[in-house]
Amino acid sequence: MSISGAFANARSGLTLNARAAELVSSNIANALTPNHARQEIVAKTMRTGGVDSGQVVRASDAVGMAAKLSASAAAASARTTSQGRVQIANLLGSADGSSGLAPSLNAFGVALSQASVSPENHAGLEAVLSAAHDVAEDLNTAATGLRDLRNDADASIAQRTSQINEGLLSINDLNAQIVTAMSRRQDTAALQQEREGHILELSQHIPVSVVNRQDGRIALFSERGATLLDGAPATFGFEASGVVGDDATIADGTVGGITMNGLPMDGGSAGLLSGGGLSADFDMRDVIVPQAQMSLDDIAGALLARLDAADTSLGPGEGGVLTDRISSYDPSRTTGLASRVRVNPGFEDPSGLRGKLQSGLGSLPGPDTGVLGALTAALTRQDADLSASGDLSRRDIAGHASAISSGLHVAAYRAEESSTQAAAKSLSAETNHAQSVGVDSDLQLQKLLQIENAYAANARVIATADAMMQRLLEL
Repeated sequence: MSISGAFANARSGLTLNARAAELVSSNIANALTPNHARQEIVAKTMRTGGVDSGQVVRASDAVGMAAKLSASAAAASARTTSQGRVQIANLLGSADGSSGLAPSLNAFGVALSQASVSPENHAGLEAVLSAAHDVAEDLNTAATGLRDLRNDADASIAQRTSQINEGLLSINDLNAQIVTAMSRRQDTAALQQEREGHILELSQHIPVSVVNRQDGRIALFSERGATLLDGAPATFGFEASGVVGDDATIADGTVGGITMNGLPMDGGSAGLLSGGGLSADFDMRDVIVPQAQMSLDDIAGALLARLDAADTSLGPGEGGVLTDRISSYDPSRTTGLASRVRVNPGFEDPSGLRGKLQSGLGSLPGPDTGVLGALTAALTRQDADLSASGDLSRRDIAGHASAISSGLHVAAYRAEESSTQAAAKSLSAETNHAQSVGVDSDLQLQKLLQIENAYAANARVIATADAMMQRLLEL
């Protein structure tokens, strides 16, 4: 090898060492940065001698990344469902049964029973009125809370849809930048990391699969096969309803569904976009909350039906102690009933309270019919009032409410367990991926020592070559 050749080789080695040292420094500095993958130089021997240090690669693990994306989507879905179920359960009562609709119904029955024993006690009659107000308020509050949950889910779908579109556009733009940079033999590691960050954000809404293309681009598909990005990004559409009605459904057009490239899609757990936070929001809005609303309306319907039947003084359409706004219970108008329950306005006059509770609230004439006792018996009667919703158990009205509340809390507990497990799996997948592509500070320091030795060797070659040249010039 000539002296000039040795000098050129050593100089290219020094350049490689300098760049490698910079990368080691960057890797160590970003060792704790989320989603940071280590960067390394790929050195290639040039035919003319020396090494080419122009290409920097970012560590990757396709299998680990796929597991991380899938686990991230599952955790987002489980978290969304868990939060919603906990809120639903708390609306109908506490987990220990100390507050909520069931205790209010029980207190109402106790107040009626005590008043029937001592109907001349005006304080006892006022206690009945107060307990009736508590029941109506608990029904109204729970119904309003469930409506708010549907509205919140609808708004969340709109927000997620916007974030999905923005994320796909950003990834598509980064695809183009990476292709351009690769064609110019420029470093693309930073662009790849930014792109991966957008993919991780996208996986919170839709579980995605990544397919690498030869030119540096990536294509994205949902786990169930919907094409999200392959050459051009898909465009998702959703129009928020603002206020979601109690009986609103996608089928009748009263609530919005999601579209992809203008075509309607099933956004729930059975659709091509299922598995992430987006489908969980659709299930919350269209399945889980409506089921809870139906159960609450069933309780309200059974309560009003019992109270109306117990008061024989009521004429057609006249409501009893509790009414559907101002009317009696109508089995054909059960949707949203819990939000409409009111205390009978005729029950509000303290001066006539005793007479009304003794002879009835209706307009039909008659003697003392023992309405207080009949109302008490109606509330404590063991009956299968909720058979329409599949509950064939015979319970008193407070027992029905307690059973529904308990069922909701059990579902919330299970959802919380699922969320905890999904979060643990997501953390494990993230840790495994980080160990595969992340920065090991000890190894980086070892590499730095190797770089230092290589730098010293190349410097020695240059020094030796310089000494040889000086010697030749002296001859």
